This record gives sequence, structure tokens and C-alpha cells, in this order.
Amino acid sequence: MGSQKSKGRSGKVVGLLSALGAAAAAWYFIDPRNGKDRRKKFVKGAKKAYSEAEYQVRRLSEEASRGLSTAVDKTGELARQGLNKVSDVSHNAVEGAKRITEKAKTKVGKREGIHSD
Repeated sequence: MGSQKSKGRSGKVVGLLSALGAAAAAWYFIDPRNGKDRRKKFVKGAKKAYSEAEYQVRRLSEEASRGLSTAVDKTGELARQGLNKVSDVSHNAVEGAKRITEKAKTKVGKREGIHSD
């Protein structure tokens, strides 16, 4: 039970401090003498921060886009290279198979020639 009272008190203290902070911030901006200048400075700073954030997001987006394009281009290039290698290997395999077939025909022809005598 003691911990619940402690939590309740700390919650009230946090709420009171939050209310005091909000009141101080409100007074800071609605001060009759300097409030107008403070609000202008705050708005100017907020706009500058927003512009900077917008610029950084745009820059990062463009970099990501370039990186993605590079990755796609590189993948396409690797795919073409792989396809060329497969094509070369296939061509070599076909040529090898033709040579083996010719050798086999020659051997069979010689055997048939030997057997027919």
C-alpha cells in the first residue's frame, strides 16, 4: 500500500510540475512587453527547423533513390554477366556433346567395319 501512495504522490508532483512548466511557457509567450518578439523568434526558429528537416529528408530520399538505382543497375549487370556465362557454358556443352557424338559414331563405324569383314 505504501508504494501506491508513493506513486500517487509522485504522479501529483509530476502533474503539478507540468502545470507550472506550461504556465511559465505560456507567460513567456504572452508577456505584454516581450511576448510578441519571443513568439516571432519562436516561429522563425520553428520554420528554420522545419526547412532544415525537409531539406535533410529530401537529401536522404535522393541518396536512397540513387543507391537503389545503383543496386538495380548492378543487379541487372550481374544478371547479364551470369546469363552470358550460362550461355557460354551451354554452348561449350553442346559443342562438347557434338564432339563426343562424332567420336562415338566414328568408333561405332570402325567396329561395324571390323565386324562386317
